[in-house]
Amino acid sequence: MIYVESHLAEANKDHQLVFSRNSRKLFAAQHNLKIRTDAGVHALRTAASVDLEVPNLPPDAITVTLNHYFAKIQCPIRILSTQVVSPDFNCRGLPLYRSYLYRFAVQKADSGFKSDYSFTFLVPTPIHEYKRCHFVHDSRFNIEAVQSVLPLFHGTKDFASFMSTNKNYKEDPTLTTIRRLDSVKLDRGQPLMPGYFTDQYYDYWQVQIVGKSFLYKQIRRTVAVLLGVGQGALGYKDVESLFTNPGSWFGGIRSVPAYGLYLTDVAYSDKDLEAPAEGQTEKIVTPDLKVKPDLEVTPDSKVTPVLKDPVQLSINQKINSRQLKLKQEQHEAVVKNERRKLSTRHAIWLAKSNYAKGLDEI
Repeated sequence: MIYVESHLAEANKDHQLVFSRNSRKLFAAQHNLKIRTDAGVHALRTAASVDLEVPNLPPDAITVTLNHYFAKIQCPIRILSTQVVSPDFNCRGLPLYRSYLYRFAVQKADSGFKSDYSFTFLVPTPIHEYKRCHFVHDSRFNIEAVQSVLPLFHGTKDFASFMSTNKNYKEDPTLTTIRRLDSVKLDRGQPLMPGYFTDQYYDYWQVQIVGKSFLYKQIRRTVAVLLGVGQGALGYKDVESLFTNPGSWFGGIRSVPAYGLYLTDVAYSDKDLEAPAEGQTEKIVTPDLKVKPDLEVTPDSKVTPVLKDPVQLSINQKINSRQLKLKQEQHEAVVKNERRKLSTRHAIWLAKSNYAKGLDEI
């Protein structure tokens, strides 16, 4: 998430020529730039929201400009489309649903190689699948056993066992681990480039999960449990116990890597995406706030001169500083609210890949 946000903001800061009209920045306030996607995860279609002050700028122009910039710096982000949306639209709010897919490949039993991790170095994973698919160098995979536990994940349940340690949940007792999964399916997958090498040594699989919201690493830990069931390390009762005893876990089961996970789609309601009837583009004028260092600001807003006694002057300066800080905070709140009124919110639909070196580590 941080990676994509930083590059969208950098596009504005780095190339003001491209992202401005009449010397005004395209992105009105970088703190209003919001996006929803996790670090290390690919996204085939996700959304970012941003407030733009430039009036009458065609959404397609934003799409073209951003794609030109990302191609120029060889950044694995592509803008799919841009649209004007409701001022209340927030991509980090709860959508109608999010759809994820996890790709993994299991070594074939008749591959001719031992089922251990030394196989990794004897016949390495296909280069075109590097950081795009999780390869399991163990031919044990009981598809029937995995299918039998899938119904346990459906519906509204406490998924605390499937959440990786997150300090936010420890510090805030009001946060809940209750989530609803609408669909959890395991299907045959396929390599990105079918051929002799990939077809001979591996069977490809994909887990598809649909829900409104998810806990930290919930999907990756879910796939890890399914792999554990397929390899015989866990049984039906073990998976069931993860729900009856929220917060429990099995020491031998490790979360699968992030690079096999794809956010395939995010859907929002038509009301959230509805464009405003009329946009406002008035220029904001910010008043100059200054307080003289040798004057005291009293609660009734009257300004009275003070004697320049060193001790008294120091006290007055502290009072002035506090008053100035309060005024600045109030002013910033007003400006922020006015910017929101006078700008137009856009939803930017994009795709990102973590195939490039180092992106999976952020």
